[in-house]
Amino acid sequence: MKPLFAHFCVTGFDRDVFLYVGDPAGLKRVRHQRFNKTLLPSREDLERPDCAALCLSNKCGSSLIFARETPTDATLVHECVHAAAFLHEDLGVKESSPFEGLCYLVENIFAALQPALAKRRAAEARAKKKGKSK
Repeated sequence: MKPLFAHFCVTGFDRDVFLYVGDPAGLKRVRHQRFNKTLLPSREDLERPDCAALCLSNKCGSSLIFARETPTDATLVHECVHAAAFLHEDLGVKESSPFEGLCYLVENIFAALQPALAKRRAAEARAKKKGKSK
């Protein structure tokens, strides 16, 4: 299946969260005007056997959520929390109401990226069904 690439721009902060699902070699071929190659996972990141997905950030305050296989919604939410925390840290956000801003940010990142994963899951299910019917 071809890689999935989705993008969420954090409005008003000039920061981005990217989602990439697929072979890590394909990340080098991503063509998006806001995708910064400093977000590419290191060999060490890619060789972690216990890792279903990971979230990386760069000095520009943007993040990449990466997974080889389509992650579950729970895994995507987990990685969205990392992305939101990286963004808050980069912006120096201090909250008076514990984690309220972080929770809204996670909600927005997840809401932006989840439809792309839902489409991919549907395509995977169709491909699997088609393969079984042969």
